[in-house]
Amino acid sequence: KDKSPLSGSYVPGNSFSVEFWISPSLAENGEKIYSWQTSINYSKYTDFQTVSAVFLNNRIEWRFLNVFPGLSEREVVLKGSTPVIPQKWSRHTVSFDEETGCLEYLVDGKTEDIKFITSTRHENGTVCTPVIGKNSTIEICPSFTGKIDSVCIKNAAYKGDENILVNGNEAFKAEGGRFETRPILVSRASSFDSLEGIVSVPAQTELKFFVRAGDNCYGWTENYPEWKEISLDEKIEGVSGQYFQIASELLPDGNCQQTPKITELTVKYTEPETPLPPFFVKAVPGDGEVTLSWRFSIDDNAGGYYVYYGSKPGEYLGRAAIEGVSPVNAGNSTSITLTGLNNGTIYYFAVSTYSKLDENINGELSNEVFARPSKRLAKK
Repeated sequence: KDKSPLSGSYVPGNSFSVEFWISPSLAENGEKIYSWQTSINYSKYTDFQTVSAVFLNNRIEWRFLNVFPGLSEREVVLKGSTPVIPQKWSRHTVSFDEETGCLEYLVDGKTEDIKFITSTRHENGTVCTPVIGKNSTIEICPSFTGKIDSVCIKNAAYKGDENILVNGNEAFKAEGGRFETRPILVSRASSFDSLEGIVSVPAQTELKFFVRAGDNCYGWTENYPEWKEISLDEKIEGVSGQYFQIASELLPDGNCQQTPKITELTVKYTEPETPLPPFFVKAVPGDGEVTLSWRFSIDDNAGGYYVYYGSKPGEYLGRAAIEGVSPVNAGNSTSITLTGLNNGTIYYFAVSTYSKLDENINGELSNEVFARPSKRLAKK
């Protein structure tokens, strides 16, 4: 490919797909593979419309500006996650399906990013079809160094590699496929309630789901913590932690011609309630110290209290107290004296309640109080 871009006239239909093979020389930031721009006239103004595919951090990013006027967002962006390796061929496909509203970017047939161009941003919403202005020109590789091949632009959505056969005449592997999500971070001691989803399970196929949880995912192995098999919309008991992970197995029919499909999964979980703060806090200054006192929280989940302090209102970044940096764990006491403070400096304080389930489950702050230590307040 030389530096002269390929060009031609094209107006996308409601469904469309763009596909090409590339082997870049450098894949530098800003190199553009695909560019299409036009304008659309409304009753009182004109809008520019563009579709582009540009390299960013060794990945391709697709941008659709003012192409889907039914959306509140002017621009829709699809970002690649797989690096494009220089001197290596890869197939890139972007597709929009007017039936489902699915706008998808794939590399070598695998989904990189997906957006639903619908009223709900999910598959079950009203589709916002593209509205295109004037007939315009597309440019292929207007600023790209490398090779490109098999460019295909058509008014039809990408439907997958339906004609590719595996093991002679099998479309899917007999043992099926499996995927696992990354560990999902939630609040500590959260309870996993259920898994909901939009799925398709053809006859003779099977779809299995699994979940596991824990407070620290860094020591997890393939089989630890143990996976628990669950069903969609089933009430789950006994699964809790700060991290959740979901897995699924998709098993084809006996002829390996059909397989389940998963469009969307939603995790339902319950976070532990944070305890109420104490309603009354008092600060009494002394010589290089301040004594804080408060009433017990009326919350049954209260396990203890954190004392926050600092030298500016609302900024509890104190480090001067001998008892520790802010916040100081006061245990289940209703008072604490912070010593080692600077006389003449005004300090601001607030108290929160933490849960008896876990010190990391911390509630809102109390009302702020302040005090200014002074040498004249030394005890006699």
